[in-house]
Amino acid sequence: MKLQKLLVEDGLFAHPDAFSRLESLTDGYQNHSKLARRTAHLLDSSPEGSSQNFTDAMYGNGHPLVYAAMFLDCRARLATLTAVVDFLLTEDDATSTSQEITRLLGLPSSMNSAIVKLRARSQLHLYPIIWQRFVYELGGMILDDLESEEMAHLATACGANIGTIKEALGVWDILFPLQGGSWLTRIGGERIQVLKMVPAPIQGLGALRRQRMHEAPKPDGLAYFSSFTDVATATFLKRVNNIAYHLCNEDDCPDHHLSVAKELDAKAFEPF
Repeated sequence: MKLQKLLVEDGLFAHPDAFSRLESLTDGYQNHSKLARRTAHLLDSSPEGSSQNFTDAMYGNGHPLVYAAMFLDCRARLATLTAVVDFLLTEDDATSTSQEITRLLGLPSSMNSAIVKLRARSQLHLYPIIWQRFVYELGGMILDDLESEEMAHLATACGANIGTIKEALGVWDILFPLQGGSWLTRIGGERIQVLKMVPAPIQGLGALRRQRMHEAPKPDGLAYFSSFTDVATATFLKRVNNIAYHLCNEDDCPDHHLSVAKELDAKAFEPF
């Protein structure tokens, strides 16, 4: 995990030109992908098959080290997106630029036209800002019941229009395509769209932010979130809020040295 963290920071800040940054980050991303799954398997002591630690991190209360690995995986994709945008905006030849990007990301050549079209988007320079806000402020989530308000919030915060926000949130499907489905998905019957592989403590930050964005009243329990969404979604928000709170609280966290826990502000959270 330390190596991937260093690779991302080196890729973002140590290279003077956009191509070198992109090459460094994509190399690190390709060689150190699926860090969260590998970490979970190490904790399971089972290199093959399904991982209980990974399942717990995705759907329950996971191990802090798996959450840290998920955070680093997500951070690597954010950094790679930033490098792609920088490279697209600093090169004049759209065709050769798109070919270099597809090669470095390991994408099929059929994606060249999609990268060329991406380069032509008028507010492409705002994509890294939009994604940082989306992940670190909103927890990589959009509530169905308040989608228009949350899209408007992102647009205002990032100086973009609503159309740009919607286009930007689809860019991971272009740069990091999954074998099936989209990076933005739904969980069960909950009225919420979530970005895959965002760790629960970061989702907890999004839950906390919504308490303030939507001026939720302060009764105890589910009513705290049920005031602006349905019960199933409120239950999900309550769960990730509590995971973030307990991970930030050193008395509750088994790995006191974990950097992701130190970066979160435990005082901002209140458990239910």
